Amino acid sequence: MHLRTSLVAAAAIVAAGLLGLSSTAFATTGTVSGQFKSGSASFAGSTYGCTGGTVAGTYDDTSNPALTFNTLNISCSTPLGTATVSLVSPCTVPVTLTTGRTSGLDTAIGGSIAAGSSCVKVSSLFGACTAYGSGTFTATFNETVKTGGWQDVIFDGAGTLVGASPGCSGLYSGSFTLVNFDFNVKPASGSINFV
Repeated sequence: MHLRTSLVAAAAIVAAGLLGLSSTAFATTGTVSGQFKSGSASFAGSTYGCTGGTVAGTYDDTSNPALTFNTLNISCSTPLGTATVSLVSPCTVPVTLTTGRTSGLDTAIGGSIAAGSSCVKVSSLFGACTAYGSGTFTATFNETVKTGGWQDVIFDGAGTLVGASPGCSGLYSGSFTLVNFDFNVKPASGSINFV
């Protein structure tokens, strides 16, 4: 009788442990935050360095969009002083990752990011000069986990600046390019493994 009771108790403990694992090990979505690491933006014939910023949003490790940023704030140097690149609420920027996804560790998962024509705002001179960016850019995700739990997502590509404020169109118009726009990102817990 005591043996049977012990076996039932042991089975209950194992079942509880498995339930605990299933609630975390197979989670496919969650929140993600990030810090701008490095990169530059080119427009009006010149290239300007970007020095810092943050992003936040969600991730889905089995479906697309793989990442969706709902907040973004980046500071870049321009001839008009520091420019702030941000998302216009309630816009989001979706990242689709379609190539190089396996069950193992992938260092160069490829895809694209689409910026809507009125979602990404560039602002300087305390808001006196503004424009909106649009375009489709390549995205690369590295699943290697670095110190602090960070993983890399990098954007490259070209788009168009539109809707510039009067008097600023010479600088905030035409094409613009993102070069190695590198973010450190991490989920609220664990790490991201796209499959």
